[in-house]
Amino acid sequence: MIIALVVGVPLGVAVGRWAWRGFAGSLGVAPVTVVPVLLLAAGCATVILAGNLLASVPAALAARTPAAGTRRTA
Repeated sequence: MIIALVVGVPLGVAVGRWAWRGFAGSLGVAPVTVVPVLLLAAGCATVILAGNLLASVPAALAARTPAAGTRRTA
């Protein structure tokens, strides 16, 4: 998940700036982009927290499964 954020956030910012410059240029307005770094960092932290919370339930269920029972063949 962290690798996806490390790759996706800068790529998303770059593609978003490129798309906005093209769109703003077609409208004839100044293509000024401002990236709120604090809000972006808070969003990344929220995504990591939500992913860990969502994964905790399946992880707890898997931890209760006995390993010997799953390796037994019928």
